[in-house]
Formats: sequence, C-alpha cells, structure tokens
Amino acid sequence: VFCSSHTGDERLSRNPSSLRSLTRDAVVGSTIVDNDTTITEDELATGLLILCGMFSSSSAEVFVPRPLDTSKADLPRELVETIGEQVAENIHELWSKGKIDSGWKYGAKRDDANKLHNMLIPYSVLSDVEKAYDLDMALETLKVLQLLGCRVTPDQTRPS
Repeated sequence: VFCSSHTGDERLSRNPSSLRSLTRDAVVGSTIVDNDTTITEDELATGLLILCGMFSSSSAEVFVPRPLDTSKADLPRELVETIGEQVAENIHELWSKGKIDSGWKYGAKRDDANKLHNMLIPYSVLSDVEKAYDLDMALETLKVLQLLGCRVTPDQTRPS
C-alpha cells in the first residue's frame, strides 16, 4: 500500500496502520524514525508524498475503493444507442462546469499550478479516447442504476 523507495520496508508489515513515520522519510528524506513519530502540517507541506491511496494528515487510513460490481449488468442495446452518448456528454459538461467554477480555464497544455486544462473544450471536439472514457462512465452509471433496481428506458419526449 505504500509506494516509495522503501519498497519492502519491514516497518509497514509489522505495523500497517503506521504510515506516518514512513511518510516522514518520503517527505523530509530524514533517517528512519520510529513508528510513534507524527508529522506536522508544516512538514507535510515541505515535500512530496508518494503514497498509494488517499492520505490525510489526521488519519493514517488508506482509502480502498469498492465500487459495485456491474459486470453482470446487461444494458439494452437500444438504451446504450439512444442515450449513452448524451449521458457521456453531460458527464463531460458537469466535469467542465466544476472545473470552471473552481477557477480553471482552458490551456493548450494541462498546468495544475495555474489551473489550466486542455480538456476544457466542447464534448464534440474531444478525442475518441476521451469520449470513450466519458461513455464508459455513463454506461457504468446506467448499470449501477439498473443494479439498484431502477428502470431506465428511452422516452420519445426527452430533450435533445
């Protein structure tokens, strides 16, 4: 669960809940410290954390995603063909709006420090790879709805 130059570090296998001392090594480059060492917010801000999973300075728990298994969900082909692309486009629109609302702008090259993102463009201009990502997210969402007992059917009166 810990990814750094400390691959195979015995301290993690002896005490899996103690990521703080390992993090101190990754952040500050200090000598190996004992498992009771804590890290201050200032220390966290001084370096690069190389962790797999979510890390919080107030918790040493690692986030492990557990999405619903949609492998057995079977979406009707008609549903995929009629609304799949529209849901995918809306997912991109929602993502774009969230970015813009957070102060991001279009940039030819992604630059997190300056809040520039090359994908802040209309869905129709996205590459096939990016569209496929959004379509996959859309279809997974529809599968989850199906697994949760919802019935989604195309309606001829839907907005276009």
